[in-house]
Order: sequence, then C-alpha cells, then structure tokens
Amino acid sequence: MTDKKIVETDFTLVNFEGTTNSVGPIGPNFEILGTLGEGAMGIVYKARHLLLDKVVAIKVLKEEYTSQSKIFLRFQQEARTTSHLSHENIASVHDFGLTEGGHPFIVMDYVQGVTLAGLIEEMKVLPEDVALSIFQQIGRALVHAHENNVIHRDLKPSNIILQKRASGEWHAKVVDFGIAKVMIESEDDHSPKLTQTGEIFGTPLYMSPEQCQGQKVDQRSDIYSLGCLMYECLMGKPPFSGDSTFALLMAQVSKPPAPFREANQTARLSDALERVVFRAMEKEPGDRYQEVKDLLNDLEAVSKGSATVAASKLYSKPRRDKTSKLVLFSIISFLLISALGLVLAVVPMIMNTRPAPVLPWAEAFRHGMELRTIDERAAEAQIRQAMAIAEKSGATPQLLADIQYELGVMLFRRDSSDPEAYQLMAQVARVEPQETLRHANTLEYLARLEIAESNRSYKALKRAKQKGAEAAEIDTLQKSVEEFQNLARVHADQAVETKIRQVGSVHGYVENSWRTKGQVLYALHLYPEAQEAFTKALSIAEKLKIPDAEAGRCLNIAQCLEAQGKFDEAKTFYERSIRVSKELFGPQHQEVKEVVDEYNEFLKRHY
Repeated sequence: MTDKKIVETDFTLVNFEGTTNSVGPIGPNFEILGTLGEGAMGIVYKARHLLLDKVVAIKVLKEEYTSQSKIFLRFQQEARTTSHLSHENIASVHDFGLTEGGHPFIVMDYVQGVTLAGLIEEMKVLPEDVALSIFQQIGRALVHAHENNVIHRDLKPSNIILQKRASGEWHAKVVDFGIAKVMIESEDDHSPKLTQTGEIFGTPLYMSPEQCQGQKVDQRSDIYSLGCLMYECLMGKPPFSGDSTFALLMAQVSKPPAPFREANQTARLSDALERVVFRAMEKEPGDRYQEVKDLLNDLEAVSKGSATVAASKLYSKPRRDKTSKLVLFSIISFLLISALGLVLAVVPMIMNTRPAPVLPWAEAFRHGMELRTIDERAAEAQIRQAMAIAEKSGATPQLLADIQYELGVMLFRRDSSDPEAYQLMAQVARVEPQETLRHANTLEYLARLEIAESNRSYKALKRAKQKGAEAAEIDTLQKSVEEFQNLARVHADQAVETKIRQVGSVHGYVENSWRTKGQVLYALHLYPEAQEAFTKALSIAEKLKIPDAEAGRCLNIAQCLEAQGKFDEAKTFYERSIRVSKELFGPQHQEVKEVVDEYNEFLKRHY
C-alpha cells in the first residue's frame, strides 16, 4: 500500500501537501501542529487540544465562503448536527466557533488510519467476513445518526476511516457530515432552510436516485449509498460508471447494477449477501430497506450463515437500461438550476472579495503558536507581546481573554501550580461567555489551579504556625485554604454541568470533566467522592469504547480504593488497567510499564 493511502486524516481531503492559506489564530485551546489537507470549502489542520492533551483535527471554512450566509449557516449546522452524535463508529465533533479572523471552525476527532477506499485499492476485493464486519459497523453508525434525525447524504468509501486493532480486526469510523441533513429541519418555521428540494448534494458514484433528481431525501437515501458502498467493497468497483457526471446520474436513476457473477466472476460470495446489497440499492425508496436496523439484522444473519433474504425487484428481475424522458428532463433541469445558483453565488463573491482586516496583535500571536513545539520560551515571548499589543490597541475584554487563556495554558503545562496561570485563568473566566465548552474548559483549568493555590496557602499557614504568628494572620490563611478548596469544587462541578448541557451526559468531553472533578476531590483527600467521579467517567469511557480513558480511570479508581484501605478491590482495578493498556498499546509500551511499576509498588506495600 502506498504512503498516500495510509494517511493521518479524519475527513475526505485530497491535498496532503500542505497549504499556505492563513485563517488567523484558531483559538488558545489549540496548538497547531500542521495542515492535514484542503477540501473544496475548508482547510483541515492537525492540532493538539491543550486541555485534553489530545491530538484533534480542526476544519476551518475558507475565507472566500465566510461572506456567503448560506454556506456559513450550513457549516454551523454541520458542527451542531455532528456534535450531538456520540458513537464509537462516528468521528465526533467536540467544539466549534470562530477564529479571530472571523472564520468558522469545527474541532473533530483526529483519526489516524486508512480509508476504506484505500483498503479496496490495496485488496481489490474484500473477503466476505472482513466486509461484513465493516458493513455492520457502518450500519450501527447510521442507526445512531438516524435516531438523532441526521442523514449523512455523502456516504462513500473515502468517508470511512479504518483503524487496525491489536486483534487484527478493522474498527470503522464514519466521517464528514459536511452536507448532512437534519430530518426534522422543515418542521421548524423559525430555522433557515439550508437544504431545499432542487438542490443536489453528494458524490454521484454513491448518490440515490432521489438525490440525483434533487428530490426530498430521508434515511433511505443513506441506505442506497450504503448499498453502493457494499457493492464496491465486494466487487472491487462501483456499481455504475460513466464518462461524465451526467452519465452517472442517469445510471443511478435508471440502470440496474450488474449481478455479482457478471461484475466479478472470481468473487465467491453468498447469495444471501447479494440479495441484501440489491435490496439496499432498489431505485424506489419504498422497495428498499426502510430502516438501517432491518438491513443490519440481515447482515448479522448472513455473518452467522442463517440468512433467509427475500429477493428484491432488482435481484429477481434485472432490468435493461431504460432512460425515461421524464427522468432525463428532471436531471437536466436540476443540473441547470444548480449551475445557475453556483454562478449567482460565485460572481458576486469574486466581484466583492476584499482582504480580511488583520488585527494588530494577530501576527505576534500566530508566531507564538507556530513556535510552541520549536522553542517554548520564544513562543511565550511572542504571546506576551501579542497581549501587550492587544492591551494598547484597546482590544475588547473577550479578545484579550483569548490571548490570556493561551498564555495561561502554556504556563500551566509547564507548571500546574503557576500562580500567574491562576490569575490569567481567573480573569478569563470572568469575561468570557458562559454556557460554552470553552468556558467549561476554563473552569477545569481553574479548578486545578485553585487546588494549587490552596496548597500554597496551606504551606504558608504551616509556616505561620511554626513561627508563632498572630491569630489574625493564621485565621486569614486558614480561610484562604478553605476558600480555594471550595472554589475548586464549585468550578469542577460547574464544568461537568455545563458540558452535560452542551453535549449530553455521554460524551468524551463530559468524561474529561468527571476526570477533572475526580482529580480535584482526590487532591482534597475526599476519596469516596473522587471514586464516584472517576466511576462516572469510566462508565462513559465504556459506553463510547474509549480504551485509553478506560485504562486511566481504572487506575484512578484503584488509587482511590487504596487510599480507603480497600486493597483487594484496588488490586482488581490495577489489573484491569494493565490488561486494557496492554491490549491497546502492547506490553512493551512505556505507559504500560509505568502502570505495571505502580502496581508492583502497591503489591509491596500491602501484600
């Protein structure tokens, strides 16, 4: 397999040579590591989420599209739509907002793997057992999306990312909900109608007949696209081809796919699986599977060798290519309307393109971001310069808070007890908008820094008592210790509550907030409460199948149990943490060795 097929990617992008497009600072939560690629309307960056210490992908809308309200709103809809999806087979959206240059961005899972398209190119034809496993995972992702009233509308092999597990099995993630449609959108008269009958979206090789004709689509359109995807995996080529987009659209609407025995004479596949694929690809939505759950049931039966799948119309009566004049007129009409819409949208954009205003401190801030991984001190100097320029130029408190936050994160990462980091985060928390994921992240940093401030006050209290200080001084220091401890608990609680309101109770961001709360409570020696917080985080990690988080929370719980004298229970969680870590990283990984060393020390202390 060539290097360009195994890519560090999360969405379907064709240019992996980098880009010089500048969109300004994306935000102080993130350290930009490089460019992953560039699509038609957006650029995707590889970045490190500094609070989570996790690599993410950030999709930024290109400058030329930010002034087009409909594209801007559709980009926002993609963020809102996908942020409500939380499933092990879907690449999650964690956050969204605006860069300092006014470009909307979306923070997504960074998925390192191979696309299904790349796997097909390498293997030519997927073995039936491998294909069935991948199909079922995609199906489960679609069930979750459809249950949340979301239609993908651009399902194709290049939008499936595969990661190889230690067991050798492929783990599939569906990506790029960039043209997803919310099924209940039309029921809200107050919402802008971003998808209208007559608009054509998707990739012609996998588009349903109703998509090709610009008609209204529902979940059965995704089922058709999944059928095309399954056909290509099993036959080594898409069900239809053509010399032009128009020819492909016509084939999707009126041409039956070739039977398996004609498309690939060497393929040895079960008759039941062919029936499943053909039923999914029926031209009329009413003749297809009506829900992905029904298709999944048949796929599971095929994998067990117990399927009895009724023959669909396409399977039982392969039809000749009958090009309907009505269909031809319909497609031509919608293509002309779409082309006219594109001209009307692009011409004003070209005529009115002007350079975006550059904020006076943006250059220093950008340099600071770029220097992070090269020279941390130089990066800090640049960010401090940006902050000074912003203050002198009269930047709003919210804009200034973004720079303060970035500096605070940098100082915290260097020293989690840095008093300046505490002052910066406290200031940011006072001025930034609340009820946002960014504010919840700020509160998490603040809670951990308040624990450090509490420890600092406690040490000062001990020194004051040792030197026989006056009662008033001792009382002041005692109150300071208690105040910081109370604030840390309050802010940790608020972070959890805010994220649950923003993304729901079962989400990776919420798992991180429960972890932070557990760390705060553990530092305060409130071990039963800390154990409860870590247990809630573990429950989320289990539901979302996040093995690294599962291993970490098991270790946290083991530490809490040990502190409570519950050594046998602690032993069980230590061993579980080691087992999960080995399955994830392999027995020789440094993280595994560190957990094993800690476990051995635990055994020496208590056994």
